[in-house]
Amino acid sequence: MQSLRGFGAGPKLVAIAIVLLATSCLGQGVTTPPTSRGTGYTASVDLKLPKTSTGRAKAVLESGRFQLWLEGDDLNKCSLSVREKYTGRGAPQDRPLDRGYLLWSANYYSHTPTGADKCTLTFTAQGDLQLSILYKGKTSVTWSSNTAGKGVTKMALETAPDNGNFKLVTASNKAIFQSYNVKEWLVLKGEKFWAGQLLKSPDQVYPDTDTRVLAVGGTYIMAIKGGDLQLLINGPNPQVFWSLKKTSGFQGDLSKVSYAAIVEDDTQGIGLYTSAGKLVYRIAVPPWVPQYGADWHFGIDFYGNLKYYLMYKGASWGYGWQAFDDYCDLPNFCGRYGICTSSSDQFGQFTNNCTGCPSGFKVDSSTKPAGCTRKTSINKCNHTKYLELPGYESAYTFYVTPTRVSLDACKASCSSDCNCDGVFYNGKAGNCFKQSQFLTLKKTTVNTGTVAYIKV
Repeated sequence: MQSLRGFGAGPKLVAIAIVLLATSCLGQGVTTPPTSRGTGYTASVDLKLPKTSTGRAKAVLESGRFQLWLEGDDLNKCSLSVREKYTGRGAPQDRPLDRGYLLWSANYYSHTPTGADKCTLTFTAQGDLQLSILYKGKTSVTWSSNTAGKGVTKMALETAPDNGNFKLVTASNKAIFQSYNVKEWLVLKGEKFWAGQLLKSPDQVYPDTDTRVLAVGGTYIMAIKGGDLQLLINGPNPQVFWSLKKTSGFQGDLSKVSYAAIVEDDTQGIGLYTSAGKLVYRIAVPPWVPQYGADWHFGIDFYGNLKYYLMYKGASWGYGWQAFDDYCDLPNFCGRYGICTSSSDQFGQFTNNCTGCPSGFKVDSSTKPAGCTRKTSINKCNHTKYLELPGYESAYTFYVTPTRVSLDACKASCSSDCNCDGVFYNGKAGNCFKQSQFLTLKKTTVNTGTVAYIKV
């Protein structure tokens, strides 16, 4: 069995990044950016400069706690981003590059190719904010606020409250565009996550000290359906793998829930509200989580886990609650066909490890996260040979309605189906779960009666 990697889940309140707040964000000799700028403003960063050069990034706006950055990463991709402001990760002369935790990005690289030579931000006289790139000798607009001709005269970071909201406003201070209405992977304090909206997971995990912008392709999504807060595997037919109603055992009526938001009282937490603002249900934060002086956010991480984040005065990030304490219950924590084992201590803290691949499979490092692939390719049509793995299951079968048939009938249905990769079968209940693809295989510690059968 080939080894993949290991992961130890630490305490429930995990420091994601610990930094020091300096008195000057940009270091000595560097002018502090204003809180707002008018139309006609333009700025560029040169990505032909060395990776360590301060000319590859520019702080365009700055409030007390946040900055708007025009920046390029190590792959010469361009973005416009709002980040928490902090310093302390390097020498003073390097602090113009010392960007903080990402809150929002205009384009998330969706149309920005690798290898650009220059990034340019233009605030046109007509009130349109545009991000352009110089790529292979040609300049093109890769993102626009689409606010031309709507009376926009100013771009600004919100200061009352100082919450990181980036706005394009008219002369009367009416917001025509604001980043709080464009949600990616985080819902910030004061925002409302409405039914019909989708929150997408980031594509990659970067070290805490890495300043690159997360690409949000949305392998996993969060949505409100029928008043229920759900996590789903994205795709043509999104598959639920976590439901607030099912996991909490809530017996009340959620049908009138219209949005989710941070509960702004002494106990905090994630609340589900009616359109009139009535609190219907609260995901409570454990009482041991220190809340004093913190700002609160919730969102989904790279693995699809819903977390309640805390930020302390720009000094540290952590989480005080998560939907999955046992990461082996996440759909794809160890990658496709990867085997995940877990154990817990006397305090209920889980340790998770990706321990290898099933027989006949090999490590596949080309995927994120790394998983496994068949050593020999097969034709799945009319395929009758299966690898039998007793004691393996997947948490998302909890949300799928099974077919009640015999094992032979279950396998026969899969064998004749060219899109079937295998089945989970529970012999105790006679439940058949056909799989178009296998993700992470969780090794169970008790006999649930479930066996995985994979075509080989």
